[in-house]
Amino acid sequence: MGTYMTYILYYSLAVIPVFLDSKSQKYNYNKILLFISYLFLWFFAAFRYDVGSDYFSYIRMYNKIGSRGISWALSSVRTEPLYAIFNWIIYNVFENHNLVFVLSSTILLSLIFSVIIKNKNKLSVGLSLFLFVTTFYLSMFTFIRLSISAGIIFYSYEYLVNRNPVKYFFLIILAIGFHFTAIVMLPVYFIVDKRLKFFVLKFLFVLIFVAAALMLFTFFVDIIGGFLGYEYAHRVGNIRGGINQLILFSPIFIFIFIFRKRLILYNSKNIIYTQIFWLGSILMLFTLWLGILDRMAVYFQFSIILLIPQIFKVMNNKEKIIFPYLIVLYFLLRFSYSIFGNMSLIPYENIIF
Repeated sequence: MGTYMTYILYYSLAVIPVFLDSKSQKYNYNKILLFISYLFLWFFAAFRYDVGSDYFSYIRMYNKIGSRGISWALSSVRTEPLYAIFNWIIYNVFENHNLVFVLSSTILLSLIFSVIIKNKNKLSVGLSLFLFVTTFYLSMFTFIRLSISAGIIFYSYEYLVNRNPVKYFFLIILAIGFHFTAIVMLPVYFIVDKRLKFFVLKFLFVLIFVAAALMLFTFFVDIIGGFLGYEYAHRVGNIRGGINQLILFSPIFIFIFIFRKRLILYNSKNIIYTQIFWLGSILMLFTLWLGILDRMAVYFQFSIILLIPQIFKVMNNKEKIIFPYLIVLYFLLRFSYSIFGNMSLIPYENIIF
């Protein structure tokens, strides 16, 4: 498939979900459209070939874990325990490395669709899918472990809202099993609060804690780097990458900041979702220092899938003249940046055709 056809395909996948969201409240009708959308997104992710910079790295990891065993993977700190088990089962039961991509795509997309559908009464389902596709969909082609972990974290938001510590911490531990960086979500349960009690103090504490932790990390970078692997150690000092991320992220921050009060009045769950977003914003600041934090920030940034579509619900008539177009244009441009900024996504190839 040619390069230009690839662009057309991905832009279609980004734009079509917006039109799939009917104004009708007949959910049976929407379920058919959602299923079609799911199949499109699943097919192009699950059956991709050599798309994403780490495609063959994941195949090599699959072969090594399958042939050498889970104990080797864990003892050599090559990957997280649940991801090692995931690969070992596929290798020894199905003997087909393509299932790594098929099943990982199925897990992530099922989690994303499940959360969006649960919140369908307060947001536009089509817009939520549009945001997921334009912001996170392409990254799952490269960051398989992180994507599964982020999907589990996204699903756990509900238990932050409902204050269910057992289910929340179970899901966080599950997410850590696929990517160690998910450990950053453990203290979040004690920070976010619907009552907004000690809101400023809590966020100041997070700011100071992150800064102190980074200082400690930098001081012991050689030791920690040896444990985690060079992949993480070399990301200390990330001024250029951090500035790029902040520029890319700033319009989202502005949109949510402008409508923050109305979002909370419209839906009490947004008290939690906005706090998750602000925590992620703090982490984004520190990507100037340590590049790995842009991965950790993803767990918080998934909140925009729920927040941005609700902005469309709280706009007044004057704001509807310009803001919807600005928001959609921004995410389309961001989607373009994701493609042009990662040439490993081009050309798109599929094992089926």
